[in-house]
Amino acid sequence: MSKLLLSLAAVASLEVLTFSGRVVGQTNRSPSVSVSPCTEKQLSGRPTLKRKAPTLSNSTPQGGDDTEKTIKKEDRARNGEPESARVESKLTVRFEGLVDLLESDLLKELREHHVQLPKDPTLEVDIVEKASQSIKELLVARGYRHASVSTRVDQVNGDSKALVFIVNQGLRPSIAEFRFDGNEIFSSQELAEQAKLCMTHFERDFYDPEVFEYCLYRLNNFARSRGYLQARLHDPKVEERGADVIITVEVDEGVLYRLGNVEIEGASAFSPKKIRSMLTLNTGDVVDGERLSKWLFEDLKKLYAENGYIQYTAEVTPEFNLARNGSEGIAAFRIEIDEGRRFTILKIGFKGDNLPETELRQLLLIHDGDIYNQTLFEKSIDRLNDTGLFELIDKDKDADFRTNDEEGLVDIAIKLAKRPD
Repeated sequence: MSKLLLSLAAVASLEVLTFSGRVVGQTNRSPSVSVSPCTEKQLSGRPTLKRKAPTLSNSTPQGGDDTEKTIKKEDRARNGEPESARVESKLTVRFEGLVDLLESDLLKELREHHVQLPKDPTLEVDIVEKASQSIKELLVARGYRHASVSTRVDQVNGDSKALVFIVNQGLRPSIAEFRFDGNEIFSSQELAEQAKLCMTHFERDFYDPEVFEYCLYRLNNFARSRGYLQARLHDPKVEERGADVIITVEVDEGVLYRLGNVEIEGASAFSPKKIRSMLTLNTGDVVDGERLSKWLFEDLKKLYAENGYIQYTAEVTPEFNLARNGSEGIAAFRIEIDEGRRFTILKIGFKGDNLPETELRQLLLIHDGDIYNQTLFEKSIDRLNDTGLFELIDKDKDADFRTNDEEGLVDIAIKLAKRPD
């Protein structure tokens, strides 16, 4: 489900702090990295502009996955056999009983989930059983809660065999209702609307555990954006009623928090006063967790990236104090900033066949020897796309960044593919 996972990551455009512990971090927003739906444990990462490479040496592109149905397995010198004695065996995988799923899509998901398939299904029964269980789990994730999978082995030609997965998808019950238990401040209707909006965005009118886990993350952030920084919506229970399901979520709202002191440490490129002025929350305001997160992990990250600090990170330590009556609290924050080195562009160039490099360089707004500027880099990518000469260039996926941390240098290679005539 890599496309779905990337979509989940892309929709999380506002990264929100997790306030369940003292040390608070944020997710990495680079779409070039494979991302799973967010959980609170995963929110402690620290952002960097790009994934770092150890040196400026050339890297070899990696080939893509094979999408054919026939899965080839090479026997790698089993039992000490010499290279000349190695043979390649073929296993064909087929499915029976699929209703609204394509075999190619299911095979692709098996590869993406690193599901092992046997070389000889008649001898490796345990591997076949594990693969069948994985297929069942994939079907459950698509809403087929009572799917079943069995197998058989067909002889094809010679030593070639076909492993056939016999699938009974069963019914896919729709979500009839979202319920919430323990909420007093937030109405069940309000929370249900947020949950439905999230599930609908991913075209899920059925229960997909993976997507709903992400939607719970968004529900928690919704509550924290209203000042309930320690709110927790958790432990969903799924109840089937006929052809529908009802999802009930436990709610711990906590108390409303107002902003106390914000202490900034580690900043030298910009003064703490300037950094604090970029946060549009004043002492005594209800703490908007989304706004606080945007300040730290979008606004400040952009400021630093525009000035060459591509490895800016920030960590937050909150301190919660309740009022005497316990109805409200004060949240103070210590912000520890690690600016990292300021990077200069060693070389910026292009990868591709028969490129008019001189003309392309004239479109760039940053050049060799300049202090790196993320905004100008993104505008340069836009100008290249505006020519219409190339397939759409993705600023993250199609740009290879290699850094030399000791000397503060960055080497950038933009991959271009010409549009067919």
